[in-house]
Amino acid sequence: MIEMMMSLNDCIATINGAVDPFELEVAMQNAFNRYDNQRAIRRIRIAVKIKGRQLCCQSTKNDFIPRISSTNRLILMLQSVKLVGNKDNLSYKIAEQFVRDTLRNAGINDIVIDAVWLWWLDYPHRALAAILTCDLINF
Repeated sequence: MIEMMMSLNDCIATINGAVDPFELEVAMQNAFNRYDNQRAIRRIRIAVKIKGRQLCCQSTKNDFIPRISSTNRLILMLQSVKLVGNKDNLSYKIAEQFVRDTLRNAGINDIVIDAVWLWWLDYPHRALAAILTCDLINF
């Protein structure tokens, strides 16, 4: 069977048309498998990040996904902590501990917490998928 080559714009349209994080993951993987040049990969990553953030905002579980405010505060479940500097300093470690403690207090298990912390910034749809598929003790 001859497979038709999708253009980059078609791949990005598929990403933008995803209705849940699982569909977005499939669209992203298909796009990454088709393109290997840096310009295309950059466009795909930007589209995935934007769509992932949109899916998080539309989800009923969006409170469980960390986000950064315009005032450089990390917000999670109506609580926040100030971020200063970059990933290599104490503020990053404080933010990680804040996220872990807040999610743990909500009854989320450590495996899901690890996934949320790993993915929330670059691929937020993966963090949302982890939240959607976990057993939440308090819900």
